[in-house]
Amino acid sequence: MKKRQLVSFLLVAIIALTFISCDGNLRSQISDLMDSVSGNVYIDNGMIAANLADAEAVTETVTSIGDDTMTPEVDSSSTTGFSVTIGSIKVEVATDSTPLAAMDETAQEELKDDLSSAFNSPTQKAALLETLSGDASPAQQEAADDSIDLLNATLEELTDALPDGELKDALAGIDLTAASQMSKGDVLLVQLMTNLVSNTITTLDSIEGKALSDFDDDTLANYQSQLSSIAEDAQFVLETANNLSGIGSIDFVGQIDFASIFDSLSKDAKAFDLNDASVYLGTMNKLAPKIIKAMGISVTGTVFSYSQASYESFLENQKTVNSAIALVNGVYKIKEQVENSGEFNAVTRMMNALISEAIVRFDAFCATDDTLVPYTIIQDYLNANVKLGLGTLTTEDSLGDEFPWLSAFKTYLHGLGNTYFVNLVNTLKEFNRVSSEGMVQLSTALDSLLDTSDGDSPLTQWYYSLVE
Repeated sequence: MKKRQLVSFLLVAIIALTFISCDGNLRSQISDLMDSVSGNVYIDNGMIAANLADAEAVTETVTSIGDDTMTPEVDSSSTTGFSVTIGSIKVEVATDSTPLAAMDETAQEELKDDLSSAFNSPTQKAALLETLSGDASPAQQEAADDSIDLLNATLEELTDALPDGELKDALAGIDLTAASQMSKGDVLLVQLMTNLVSNTITTLDSIEGKALSDFDDDTLANYQSQLSSIAEDAQFVLETANNLSGIGSIDFVGQIDFASIFDSLSKDAKAFDLNDASVYLGTMNKLAPKIIKAMGISVTGTVFSYSQASYESFLENQKTVNSAIALVNGVYKIKEQVENSGEFNAVTRMMNALISEAIVRFDAFCATDDTLVPYTIIQDYLNANVKLGLGTLTTEDSLGDEFPWLSAFKTYLHGLGNTYFVNLVNTLKEFNRVSSEGMVQLSTALDSLLDTSDGDSPLTQWYYSLVE
Protein backbone atom coordinates (compact mmCIF):
# COMPACT_ATOMS: atom_id res chain seq x y z
CA MET A 1 0.00 0.00 0.00
CA LYS A 2 1.29 3.46 -0.82
CA LYS A 3 1.63 5.73 2.20
CA ARG A 4 1.82 9.44 3.02
CA GLN A 5 1.70 11.31 6.28
CA LEU A 6 -1.40 13.40 6.77
CA VAL A 7 -3.13 15.25 9.57
CA SER A 8 -5.00 13.64 12.43
CA PHE A 9 -7.94 11.32 12.08
CA LEU A 10 -10.78 13.76 12.62
CA LEU A 11 -9.87 15.90 9.63
CA VAL A 12 -9.15 12.80 7.58
CA ALA A 13 -12.70 11.60 8.26
CA ILE A 14 -14.29 14.38 6.21
CA ILE A 15 -12.01 13.61 3.26
CA ALA A 16 -12.57 9.86 3.46
CA LEU A 17 -16.30 10.27 3.64
CA THR A 18 -16.32 12.25 0.42
CA PHE A 19 -14.35 9.46 -1.23
CA ILE A 20 -11.04 11.26 -1.76
CA SER A 21 -8.00 9.03 -1.97
CA CYS A 22 -4.46 10.41 -2.02
CA ASP A 23 -1.67 8.17 -3.31
CA GLY A 24 -3.61 5.11 -2.18
CA ASN A 25 -3.78 6.06 1.49
CA LEU A 26 -6.51 4.49 3.60
CA ARG A 27 -7.65 7.24 5.96
CA SER A 28 -10.42 7.22 8.47
CA GLN A 29 -10.83 7.10 12.20
CA ILE A 30 -14.60 7.10 12.53
CA SER A 31 -16.56 4.20 13.83
CA ASP A 32 -18.83 1.66 12.21
CA LEU A 33 -22.53 1.39 12.03
CA MET A 34 -23.68 -1.30 14.43
CA ASP A 35 -25.78 -4.14 13.13
CA SER A 36 -29.39 -4.08 14.29
CA VAL A 37 -29.81 -4.82 17.95
CA SER A 38 -31.13 -8.27 18.74
CA GLY A 39 -34.87 -8.52 19.22
CA ASN A 40 -36.81 -10.20 21.97
CA VAL A 41 -36.61 -13.99 21.57
CA TYR A 42 -40.29 -14.46 22.42
CA ILE A 43 -41.36 -11.86 19.84
CA ASP A 44 -38.92 -13.20 17.25
CA ASN A 45 -40.40 -16.67 17.57
CA GLY A 46 -44.01 -15.49 17.50
CA MET A 47 -44.73 -16.51 21.10
CA ILE A 48 -45.99 -13.03 22.03
CA ALA A 49 -47.17 -10.09 19.98
CA ALA A 50 -44.92 -7.05 19.80
CA ASN A 51 -46.21 -3.83 21.34
CA LEU A 52 -46.13 -1.39 18.42
CA ALA A 53 -48.34 1.31 19.93
CA ASP A 54 -45.78 4.12 19.69
CA ALA A 55 -44.70 3.19 16.17
CA GLU A 56 -48.33 3.02 15.10
CA ALA A 57 -49.02 6.41 16.65
CA VAL A 58 -46.12 7.94 14.70
CA THR A 59 -47.33 6.25 11.52
CA GLU A 60 -50.78 7.72 12.02
CA THR A 61 -49.29 11.18 12.54
CA VAL A 62 -47.06 10.90 9.48
CA THR A 63 -49.95 9.67 7.35
CA SER A 64 -51.86 12.83 8.26
CA ILE A 65 -48.96 15.17 7.37
CA GLY A 66 -50.18 17.30 4.51
CA ASP A 67 -53.75 17.47 5.77
CA ASP A 68 -53.01 20.72 7.59
CA THR A 69 -51.37 23.19 5.22
CA MET A 70 -51.00 26.96 5.25
CA THR A 71 -53.30 29.05 3.07
CA PRO A 72 -51.55 31.97 1.38
CA GLU A 73 -52.98 35.36 2.26
CA VAL A 74 -53.73 38.07 -0.27
CA ASP A 75 -50.93 40.61 0.06
CA SER A 76 -50.88 43.63 -2.23
CA SER A 77 -47.32 44.48 -1.10
CA SER A 78 -46.02 41.13 -2.31
CA THR A 79 -44.68 40.73 -5.85
CA THR A 80 -46.66 37.48 -6.13
CA GLY A 81 -49.75 38.98 -4.54
CA PHE A 82 -49.68 36.39 -1.75
CA SER A 83 -47.72 35.69 1.43
CA VAL A 84 -47.70 33.58 4.57
CA THR A 85 -46.82 34.75 8.06
CA ILE A 86 -44.81 32.83 10.65
CA GLY A 87 -44.69 34.86 13.83
CA SER A 88 -43.19 38.23 12.96
CA ILE A 89 -41.81 36.97 9.63
CA LYS A 90 -43.78 37.48 6.41
CA VAL A 91 -42.71 35.57 3.30
CA GLU A 92 -43.90 35.88 -0.29
CA VAL A 93 -45.26 32.66 -1.80
CA ALA A 94 -46.86 31.52 -5.02
CA THR A 95 -50.64 31.66 -5.32
CA ASP A 96 -50.99 27.88 -5.34
CA SER A 97 -48.39 27.19 -2.61
CA THR A 98 -49.55 24.73 0.07
CA PRO A 99 -46.73 24.48 2.62
CA LEU A 100 -47.08 22.43 5.78
CA ALA A 101 -48.30 24.25 8.86
CA ALA A 102 -46.37 23.94 12.12
CA MET A 103 -47.97 21.52 14.57
CA ASP A 104 -49.41 22.96 17.77
CA GLU A 105 -47.49 22.51 21.02
CA THR A 106 -49.54 19.55 22.25
CA ALA A 107 -49.24 17.66 18.96
CA GLN A 108 -45.48 18.32 18.88
CA GLU A 109 -45.01 16.92 22.38
CA GLU A 110 -47.06 13.83 21.57
CA LEU A 111 -45.03 13.21 18.42
CA LYS A 112 -41.76 13.63 20.32
CA ASP A 113 -42.89 11.17 23.00
CA ASP A 114 -44.04 8.60 20.44
CA LEU A 115 -40.88 8.89 18.36
CA SER A 116 -38.60 8.67 21.39
CA SER A 117 -40.39 5.58 22.69
CA ALA A 118 -40.43 3.90 19.29
CA PHE A 119 -36.73 4.54 18.64
CA ASN A 120 -35.83 3.19 22.08
CA SER A 121 -37.50 -0.15 21.33
CA PRO A 122 -35.67 -2.36 18.77
CA THR A 123 -38.92 -4.00 17.68
CA GLN A 124 -40.85 -0.76 17.33
CA LYS A 125 -37.93 0.97 15.66
CA ALA A 126 -37.62 -1.72 13.00
CA ALA A 127 -41.36 -1.60 12.29
CA LEU A 128 -41.40 2.19 12.15
CA LEU A 129 -38.39 2.46 9.84
CA GLU A 130 -39.97 -0.06 7.50
CA THR A 131 -43.14 2.02 7.33
CA LEU A 132 -41.35 5.34 6.93
CA SER A 133 -39.25 3.99 4.06
CA GLY A 134 -42.40 3.92 1.91
CA ASP A 135 -43.09 6.63 -0.67
CA ALA A 136 -44.86 9.80 0.38
CA SER A 137 -48.21 10.48 -1.24
CA PRO A 138 -48.34 12.97 -4.14
CA ALA A 139 -50.11 15.48 -1.86
CA GLN A 140 -47.42 15.09 0.80
CA GLN A 141 -44.66 15.47 -1.80
CA GLU A 142 -46.21 18.69 -3.08
CA ALA A 143 -46.72 20.10 0.42
CA ALA A 144 -43.17 19.16 1.44
CA ASP A 145 -41.69 20.71 -1.72
CA ASP A 146 -43.56 23.97 -1.02
CA SER A 147 -42.45 23.77 2.62
CA ILE A 148 -38.77 23.51 1.68
CA ASP A 149 -39.12 26.64 -0.44
CA LEU A 150 -40.92 28.43 2.39
CA LEU A 151 -38.40 27.31 5.03
CA ASN A 152 -35.44 28.56 3.00
CA ALA A 153 -37.20 31.88 2.34
CA THR A 154 -38.22 32.21 6.00
CA LEU A 155 -34.69 31.50 7.21
CA GLU A 156 -33.36 34.14 4.82
CA GLU A 157 -35.83 36.71 6.18
CA LEU A 158 -35.05 35.72 9.77
CA THR A 159 -31.29 35.94 9.15
CA ASP A 160 -31.70 39.39 7.61
CA ALA A 161 -33.74 40.54 10.62
CA LEU A 162 -31.19 39.40 13.22
CA PRO A 163 -28.08 41.42 14.11
CA ASP A 164 -24.61 39.92 13.59
CA GLY A 165 -23.85 37.09 15.99
CA GLU A 166 -23.74 33.34 16.53
CA LEU A 167 -27.46 32.75 15.96
CA LYS A 168 -27.44 34.71 12.71
CA ASP A 169 -24.36 32.79 11.52
CA ALA A 170 -25.94 29.44 12.41
CA LEU A 171 -29.17 30.20 10.56
CA ALA A 172 -27.36 31.66 7.54
CA GLY A 173 -25.69 28.31 6.84
CA ILE A 174 -28.96 26.39 6.51
CA ASP A 175 -29.99 25.47 2.97
CA LEU A 176 -32.56 22.70 2.64
CA THR A 177 -33.37 20.67 -0.48
CA ALA A 178 -36.20 18.34 -1.41
CA ALA A 179 -35.72 14.85 -2.82
CA SER A 180 -37.48 14.33 -6.17
CA GLN A 181 -39.29 11.33 -4.65
CA MET A 182 -39.68 11.66 -0.91
CA SER A 183 -40.27 8.85 1.52
CA LYS A 184 -42.65 9.18 4.43
CA GLY A 185 -39.57 9.62 6.63
CA ASP A 186 -38.39 12.52 4.45
CA VAL A 187 -41.77 14.21 4.87
CA LEU A 188 -41.56 13.70 8.63
CA LEU A 189 -38.23 15.55 8.68
CA VAL A 190 -39.73 18.44 6.70
CA GLN A 191 -42.53 18.63 9.28
CA LEU A 192 -40.00 18.63 12.12
CA MET A 193 -37.97 21.38 10.45
CA THR A 194 -41.18 23.37 9.94
CA ASN A 195 -41.89 23.00 13.65
CA LEU A 196 -38.32 23.95 14.57
CA VAL A 197 -38.20 27.13 12.48
CA SER A 198 -41.66 28.19 13.63
CA ASN A 199 -40.75 27.52 17.28
CA THR A 200 -37.51 29.49 16.96
CA ILE A 201 -39.32 32.54 15.63
CA THR A 202 -42.19 32.39 18.12
CA THR A 203 -39.76 31.85 21.01
CA LEU A 204 -37.85 35.00 20.07
CA ASP A 205 -41.10 36.89 19.47
CA SER A 206 -42.33 35.92 22.93
CA ILE A 207 -39.58 37.88 24.68
CA GLU A 208 -41.39 41.00 25.77
CA GLY A 209 -40.11 44.36 24.62
CA LYS A 210 -37.67 42.92 22.08
CA ALA A 211 -37.67 42.88 18.29
CA LEU A 212 -35.66 40.38 16.24
CA SER A 213 -33.15 43.13 15.46
CA ASP A 214 -32.37 43.41 19.20
CA PHE A 215 -31.07 39.87 19.61
CA ASP A 216 -27.32 40.16 19.50
CA ASP A 217 -25.33 37.57 21.45
CA ASP A 218 -25.11 39.62 24.64
CA THR A 219 -28.87 40.18 24.69
CA LEU A 220 -29.70 36.56 23.90
CA ALA A 221 -27.41 35.37 26.68
CA ASN A 222 -29.85 36.90 29.17
CA TYR A 223 -32.60 34.50 28.08
CA GLN A 224 -31.28 31.07 29.05
CA SER A 225 -34.60 29.21 29.11
CA GLN A 226 -35.54 30.42 25.63
CA LEU A 227 -32.13 29.43 24.28
CA SER A 228 -32.46 26.00 25.89
CA SER A 229 -35.86 25.54 24.25
CA ILE A 230 -34.43 26.27 20.78
CA ALA A 231 -31.46 23.93 21.38
CA GLU A 232 -33.71 21.11 22.63
CA ASP A 233 -35.93 21.36 19.54
CA ALA A 234 -32.89 21.27 17.25
CA GLN A 235 -31.40 18.34 19.19
CA PHE A 236 -34.62 16.36 18.72
CA VAL A 237 -34.58 16.99 14.95
CA LEU A 238 -30.93 15.85 14.87
CA GLU A 239 -31.66 12.62 16.75
CA THR A 240 -34.69 11.82 14.58
CA ALA A 241 -32.75 12.40 11.35
CA ASN A 242 -29.94 10.15 12.58
CA ASN A 243 -32.37 7.38 13.46
CA LEU A 244 -34.09 7.60 10.08
CA SER A 245 -30.83 7.38 8.13
CA GLY A 246 -29.24 4.66 10.24
CA ILE A 247 -26.48 6.97 11.43
CA GLY A 248 -28.11 6.88 14.85
CA SER A 249 -27.10 3.23 15.20
CA ILE A 250 -23.39 4.01 15.05
CA ASP A 251 -21.50 3.06 18.19
CA PHE A 252 -18.70 5.52 17.48
CA VAL A 253 -16.96 5.16 20.83
CA GLY A 254 -17.19 1.37 20.91
CA GLN A 255 -15.85 0.76 17.41
CA ILE A 256 -12.98 3.22 16.98
CA ASP A 257 -9.61 1.81 17.99
CA PHE A 258 -8.75 4.75 20.21
CA ALA A 259 -5.91 2.86 21.91
CA SER A 260 -3.93 2.62 18.65
CA ILE A 261 -4.81 6.15 17.62
CA PHE A 262 -3.79 7.78 20.88
CA ASP A 263 -0.68 5.61 21.10
CA SER A 264 0.32 6.89 17.66
CA LEU A 265 -0.34 10.45 18.80
CA SER A 266 1.81 10.04 21.89
CA LYS A 267 4.74 9.08 19.68
CA ASP A 268 4.26 12.01 17.31
CA ALA A 269 1.86 14.74 18.35
CA LYS A 270 2.39 16.63 15.09
CA ALA A 271 0.82 14.16 12.70
CA PHE A 272 -0.19 10.56 12.32
CA ASP A 273 2.32 8.19 10.79
CA LEU A 274 0.21 6.38 8.24
CA ASN A 275 3.03 3.92 7.61
CA ASP A 276 1.48 2.00 10.49
CA ALA A 277 -1.73 0.81 8.86
CA SER A 278 -2.83 -0.91 12.07
CA VAL A 279 -3.70 2.53 13.45
CA TYR A 280 -6.67 2.93 11.15
CA LEU A 281 -7.19 -0.05 8.85
CA GLY A 282 -9.33 -2.11 11.23
CA THR A 283 -11.65 0.80 11.88
CA MET A 284 -11.87 1.54 8.16
CA ASN A 285 -12.86 -2.02 7.32
CA LYS A 286 -15.58 -1.97 9.98
CA LEU A 287 -16.84 1.41 8.87
CA ALA A 288 -16.99 1.20 5.09
CA PRO A 289 -19.69 -1.43 4.43
CA LYS A 290 -22.02 -0.02 7.06
CA ILE A 291 -21.70 3.67 6.30
CA ILE A 292 -22.27 2.74 2.66
CA LYS A 293 -25.45 0.94 3.66
CA ALA A 294 -26.60 3.96 5.68
CA MET A 295 -26.16 6.12 2.59
CA GLY A 296 -28.62 3.92 0.72
CA ILE A 297 -26.02 2.26 -1.50
CA SER A 298 -26.80 -1.34 -2.41
CA VAL A 299 -24.31 -4.11 -3.22
CA THR A 300 -24.89 -7.36 -5.07
CA GLY A 301 -21.84 -9.59 -4.81
CA THR A 302 -19.09 -7.14 -5.68
CA VAL A 303 -21.18 -4.64 -7.66
CA PHE A 304 -22.31 -1.40 -6.02
CA SER A 305 -25.37 0.57 -7.12
CA TYR A 306 -26.52 4.02 -6.04
CA SER A 307 -29.80 5.44 -7.28
CA GLN A 308 -30.71 9.10 -7.59
CA ALA A 309 -33.65 8.64 -5.20
CA SER A 310 -31.47 7.04 -2.49
CA TYR A 311 -28.82 9.71 -2.80
CA GLU A 312 -31.32 12.57 -2.65
CA SER A 313 -33.01 11.08 0.40
CA PHE A 314 -29.70 10.74 2.23
CA LEU A 315 -28.67 14.26 1.20
CA GLU A 316 -31.94 15.75 2.46
CA ASN A 317 -31.51 13.86 5.72
CA GLN A 318 -27.94 15.03 6.21
CA LYS A 319 -28.80 18.64 5.37
CA THR A 320 -31.33 18.44 8.19
CA VAL A 321 -28.64 17.05 10.51
CA ASN A 322 -26.24 19.77 9.38
CA SER A 323 -28.85 22.47 10.05
CA ALA A 324 -29.73 21.14 13.50
CA ILE A 325 -26.09 20.85 14.56
CA ALA A 326 -25.40 24.41 13.38
CA LEU A 327 -28.32 25.74 15.39
CA VAL A 328 -27.43 23.78 18.53
CA ASN A 329 -23.81 24.85 18.27
CA GLY A 330 -24.73 28.50 17.75
CA VAL A 331 -26.97 28.47 20.81
CA TYR A 332 -24.28 26.77 22.92
CA LYS A 333 -21.79 29.46 21.98
CA ILE A 334 -24.20 32.19 23.08
CA LYS A 335 -24.98 30.35 26.31
CA GLU A 336 -21.27 29.96 27.01
CA GLN A 337 -22.02 26.35 27.83
CA VAL A 338 -19.80 25.22 30.67
CA GLU A 339 -17.37 22.33 30.37
CA ASN A 340 -18.88 18.81 30.54
CA SER A 341 -22.46 20.12 30.72
CA GLY A 342 -23.77 18.93 27.33
CA GLU A 343 -25.83 15.74 27.47
CA PHE A 344 -24.35 14.18 24.35
CA ASN A 345 -21.33 12.08 23.44
CA ALA A 346 -18.51 14.16 21.95
CA VAL A 347 -17.35 11.56 19.43
CA THR A 348 -20.88 10.89 18.22
CA ARG A 349 -21.58 14.60 17.75
CA MET A 350 -18.28 15.12 15.95
CA MET A 351 -18.97 12.31 13.53
CA ASN A 352 -22.52 13.59 12.95
CA ALA A 353 -21.00 16.94 12.01
CA LEU A 354 -18.29 15.46 9.77
CA ILE A 355 -20.59 13.11 7.89
CA SER A 356 -23.23 15.76 7.24
CA GLU A 357 -20.67 18.42 6.32
CA ALA A 358 -18.89 16.02 3.99
CA ILE A 359 -21.95 15.03 1.94
CA VAL A 360 -23.28 18.60 1.83
CA ARG A 361 -19.94 19.93 0.57
CA PHE A 362 -19.55 17.09 -1.92
CA ASP A 363 -23.00 17.84 -3.34
CA ALA A 364 -22.16 21.55 -3.55
CA PHE A 365 -19.02 20.66 -5.50
CA CYS A 366 -20.99 18.54 -7.97
CA ALA A 367 -23.43 21.43 -8.45
CA THR A 368 -20.57 23.51 -9.94
CA ASP A 369 -20.52 21.35 -13.08
CA ASP A 370 -23.53 19.81 -14.84
CA THR A 371 -21.42 16.82 -15.87
CA LEU A 372 -20.78 15.83 -12.24
CA VAL A 373 -23.51 13.45 -11.07
CA PRO A 374 -22.84 12.78 -7.37
CA TYR A 375 -24.47 9.37 -7.00
CA THR A 376 -22.79 8.14 -10.18
CA ILE A 377 -19.39 9.37 -8.99
CA ILE A 378 -19.78 7.58 -5.66
CA GLN A 379 -21.01 4.39 -7.36
CA ASP A 380 -18.13 4.36 -9.85
CA TYR A 381 -15.58 5.04 -7.12
CA LEU A 382 -16.80 2.07 -5.08
CA ASN A 383 -16.86 -0.24 -8.09
CA ALA A 384 -13.26 0.79 -8.80
CA ASN A 385 -12.35 0.12 -5.15
CA VAL A 386 -14.42 -2.95 -4.30
CA LYS A 387 -12.36 -3.93 -1.25
CA LEU A 388 -13.02 -0.53 0.30
CA GLY A 389 -16.77 -1.04 -0.03
CA LEU A 390 -16.66 -4.61 1.26
CA GLY A 391 -14.38 -3.79 4.17
CA THR A 392 -11.67 -6.25 3.14
CA LEU A 393 -8.70 -3.92 2.57
CA THR A 394 -5.23 -5.08 3.55
CA THR A 395 -1.93 -3.24 3.83
CA GLU A 396 -1.05 -4.49 0.35
CA ASP A 397 -3.98 -2.72 -1.33
CA SER A 398 -4.13 0.69 -2.96
CA LEU A 399 -7.15 2.87 -3.61
CA GLY A 400 -7.45 4.01 -7.20
CA ASP A 401 -7.18 7.78 -7.55
CA GLU A 402 -7.27 8.27 -11.31
CA PHE A 403 -10.64 10.01 -11.52
CA PRO A 404 -11.21 13.09 -13.70
CA TRP A 405 -13.20 14.88 -10.98
CA LEU A 406 -10.65 14.41 -8.17
CA SER A 407 -8.36 17.29 -9.05
CA ALA A 408 -11.32 19.65 -9.41
CA PHE A 409 -12.67 18.53 -6.04
CA LYS A 410 -9.36 19.28 -4.32
CA THR A 411 -9.41 22.70 -5.95
CA TYR A 412 -12.96 23.19 -4.66
CA LEU A 413 -11.91 22.28 -1.12
CA HIS A 414 -8.97 24.67 -1.37
CA GLY A 415 -11.39 27.36 -2.49
CA LEU A 416 -13.29 27.05 0.78
CA GLY A 417 -10.28 28.69 2.42
CA ASN A 418 -8.04 27.63 5.27
CA THR A 419 -10.28 29.48 7.74
CA TYR A 420 -13.14 27.13 6.88
CA PHE A 421 -11.12 24.12 8.01
CA VAL A 422 -9.76 25.90 11.07
CA ASN A 423 -13.35 26.77 12.07
CA LEU A 424 -14.38 23.15 11.53
CA VAL A 425 -11.66 21.90 13.86
CA ASN A 426 -12.54 24.54 16.46
CA THR A 427 -16.18 23.43 16.29
CA LEU A 428 -15.12 19.84 16.97
CA LYS A 429 -13.00 21.05 19.88
CA GLU A 430 -16.01 22.85 21.31
CA PHE A 431 -18.14 19.69 21.07
CA ASN A 432 -15.51 17.82 23.06
CA ARG A 433 -15.15 20.59 25.65
CA VAL A 434 -18.88 20.92 26.29
CA SER A 435 -19.79 17.22 26.17
CA SER A 436 -20.41 15.35 29.40
CA GLU A 437 -18.54 12.48 27.67
CA GLY A 438 -15.57 14.41 26.29
CA MET A 439 -12.07 12.93 26.02
CA VAL A 440 -8.86 14.70 27.00
CA GLN A 441 -6.88 12.76 24.38
CA LEU A 442 -9.31 13.95 21.73
CA SER A 443 -8.56 17.55 22.62
CA THR A 444 -4.86 16.74 22.22
CA ALA A 445 -5.52 15.28 18.77
CA LEU A 446 -7.44 18.36 17.67
CA ASP A 447 -4.90 20.75 19.14
CA SER A 448 -2.17 18.98 17.17
CA LEU A 449 -3.92 19.95 13.94
CA LEU A 450 -3.58 23.63 14.78
CA ASP A 451 -0.07 23.51 16.30
CA THR A 452 2.08 26.26 14.74
CA SER A 453 5.17 25.81 16.94
CA ASP A 454 7.21 24.63 13.93
CA GLY A 455 5.68 27.00 11.37
CA ASP A 456 2.48 26.22 9.49
CA SER A 457 0.16 23.88 11.36
CA PRO A 458 -0.40 20.34 10.01
CA LEU A 459 -3.89 21.50 9.01
CA THR A 460 -2.52 24.42 7.00
CA GLN A 461 0.14 22.22 5.40
CA TRP A 462 -2.57 19.81 4.28
CA TYR A 463 -4.66 22.70 2.99
CA TYR A 464 -1.79 23.98 0.83
CA SER A 465 -1.13 20.45 -0.45
CA LEU A 466 -4.56 20.34 -2.07
CA VAL A 467 -3.37 22.38 -5.02
CA GLU A 468 0.28 21.30 -5.21
